[in-house]
Amino acid sequence: MKKSILILMCCLLLTAAESFALDVNDPYLRTSVGVGLPYGGTIGLNNEIVLNEYFSVQLGVGYTSHINMGVVGGVSAYPIKNNQYPFSPRLTALYGKVGKVHYYSDDSYKRGDGYALGGGVEFPIAASKKWRAGLDLFYAKITDPVKSNDDVVMSLGVGYSFK
Repeated sequence: MKKSILILMCCLLLTAAESFALDVNDPYLRTSVGVGLPYGGTIGLNNEIVLNEYFSVQLGVGYTSHINMGVVGGVSAYPIKNNQYPFSPRLTALYGKVGKVHYYSDDSYKRGDGYALGGGVEFPIAASKKWRAGLDLFYAKITDPVKSNDDVVMSLGVGYSFK
């Protein structure tokens, strides 16, 4: 039930964000494959709707050990214009399956819901600037009702802009 609600909320968020963009021609889709939190787990796919030069919303779905599928949704802010420098620093907030919790009583693991806050940088890897690579560092806080956990994690991905 929680998964269904989270997926529905993320879909609604992406739809609403796309319709509230500043200009009809501004939003475009970036899809990337990578490892880490924005990709829903160990490895996955991240779809990001870039609303304007400074903000985007994203949804990541991927494979993760212990529950098979992880989903995260969130927003990113780009404090410097994307075309001003050869790289773009970003700040990101995510919610969803952000880490694993180890239960010592039965030595089992499960993925925990929570939030992640982080920052990173992305940069073009081809002359057309449609292919980009990104590197982020996150502080992830699991808000599991049985056991709380926090961690610092890194993510890495390569993406393509459909603009």
